[in-house]
Amino acid sequence: IKSYASVWGMPQPAAPRGRAQVAPIYLPASSKKKDVFKLYSETEGATPMAYSTFVKTWNEQCSEVVVMKPRTGDVCAWCEKLREAIKKARTEEKIGEATGGLTQHLMQAGKERQYYKAKIEQANGHAQEQDPTMVHITFDFAQQLELPQHTRQVGPIYFKSRFKVQLFGVCNEAAKKQTNFLFHEGESIGSDGKKAHGPNSVISMVHHYLRKQCSSAKIISMHADNCVGQNKNKSVMAFICWYVMHGYAEEVIISFMRVGHTRCSVDAKFGRLKQQFRSSEVDSMDDVVSAVDSSCAA
Repeated sequence: IKSYASVWGMPQPAAPRGRAQVAPIYLPASSKKKDVFKLYSETEGATPMAYSTFVKTWNEQCSEVVVMKPRTGDVCAWCEKLREAIKKARTEEKIGEATGGLTQHLMQAGKERQYYKAKIEQANGHAQEQDPTMVHITFDFAQQLELPQHTRQVGPIYFKSRFKVQLFGVCNEAAKKQTNFLFHEGESIGSDGKKAHGPNSVISMVHHYLRKQCSSAKIISMHADNCVGQNKNKSVMAFICWYVMHGYAEEVIISFMRVGHTRCSVDAKFGRLKQQFRSSEVDSMDDVVSAVDSSCAA
């Protein structure tokens, strides 16, 4: 097993949080334990054993060797590049170099995550003292929703261009409350909503949220992903300066997480919303609103 992992595995620089202290070695998702057992059985001089015994031995003696699970969401391109370099390395020097690069990258991402958590703790401290002058929010677009959505999809609908609905969320981390903005392709900027995710939309919704939900806040801390077309651009920076210059707040801090490591509270709430949406019968905007409200109640 360890010989197989040394050839095909991707060693990790550190163990995941909440796990054992042994750094795992990930085998490709296409690898199967039965395939490894077959190779073992065909090896000359191998001790004969049943497949169940082989799996038990694997779990007990080589628990750090793990078959990687497929990822359906976004993954960090730089992490994947470094993991591929580890996989292709054939000498100890190359393996150490690639592993060191991945370690440094993950450490930098970890520092940014610690800063994000520190801001949440700071906002929680103000909330516990019932002090509304400091808030921390995260905001992002979710993947667009499409109507109609049925739990039992009728065949011909699959080939139709469905009605697109955009979902934008702003989460108050201390209050653990998220405000969702829904607008369809007929209400967004550009023909057929092609410019719905631009800075104009982001600025409009963030400004509306701040004035309606955080009008008493004097220090506003914000986290967003590293998307240049939506958040990290001169238009959003100009809006922040304008917001402070007009006296709506004394200080506004916006931070951007490293690309591929942007998971935050707003994404978790989007996940619950998508689960509710997929299990609902949705034919109109009113049905979308009902699905969103139901996910929040859950």
